[in-house]
Amino acid sequence: MITCHGKRVTLADLQRAYLRVCSRLHHPVRLRRVVRYGVQYPGIVGHARQLGVSHPHLWMVLTGKRASRRLMARYRDLVRAKGNF
Repeated sequence: MITCHGKRVTLADLQRAYLRVCSRLHHPVRLRRVVRYGVQYPGIVGHARQLGVSHPHLWMVLTGKRASRRLMARYRDLVRAKGNF
C-alpha cells in the first residue's frame, strides 16, 4: 500500500493524477495494456532448435509471413513423428 501525506493512495489514483498532469502539459499519453494470448505453437523453440533455425524464423514461416516449403515440410514431419499435429 502506498501512502501520501497520511492518506492511502491506490494505483488507479496515481494513474489518474499522471494523466491529469500530462494532459495539462499537452503530452500525449498512452498507458500500456498487457495482452496475453494462448500458446499458438507449443514447443516452437525446441522444434526450431531441432530443425536448425531460429524460432522467430520458424514462427514467421508457420504464420505465413515468410515462405519456405522445405522448412514447412520438415516441421510437419517432426511434429507428426512426435504425434502433436
